Order: sequence, then structure tokens, then C-alpha cells
Amino acid sequence: MRLLDGLVWLTLGIIILVKLRSIVDWVICRGKKRERRKRMIRDIRAVIDQMSPEELAEERRRMRARCARERARGSEGVRMLTYRLRMVEARMQQIAAEAAKKTPEAIGRQ
Repeated sequence: MRLLDGLVWLTLGIIILVKLRSIVDWVICRGKKRERRKRMIRDIRAVIDQMSPEELAEERRRMRARCARERARGSEGVRMLTYRLRMVEARMQQIAAEAAKKTPEAIGRQ
């Protein structure tokens, strides 16, 4: 009877270890995905910051059309596309604000 109890506990211990291993693997994989996503967003932001206003306007037009197509298909990729679109629009607003500060009227008011 003791031998049987020992085997049951040993089996349960092995099952628990296997489950813990799968949980640890899942956590590591999720962390790698998060780092990859952060790196990708950093790269996209760097490219957007280097674009001219004309290129930004063209990119915004393309991104809006692509988002509309993805929404019509019911795709899951809309979230990342809308995030990129918001980054492009924010950069365009930033450029417009910088240009407004450099206009002669703004300089005369200071």
C-alpha cells in the first residue's frame, strides 16, 4: 500500500512539474512577443520621424485606406494599423505646430 501511495505522489509531482514547465514557457514566450512588439514600434516611430510632410500625408492616406479594407474583412490587424495611423497623425500635428511657431506672425507676437 505504501508503495502505491508513493507512486501516486510521484506521478502527481511529475504532472505538477510538467504543468509548471509549460506555464514558465508560456510566460517567456509572451515576454519575447512583447519585446518584439516594442522594438517594432520603436522602428516604426523612427521611420515616421524621418518622413517629410508630403510623405506623411501620403502615408496617412494609405493607412486610412488599408484600415478601411481590414475592417471590411473583419481582420484582427486593424489595431496595429490604427496605432500606426495615430503615430503618423501625431507627427503631422507636431510638424504643423512647429511650423506655426516659426511663422512671421507668431514671431512678431513674442
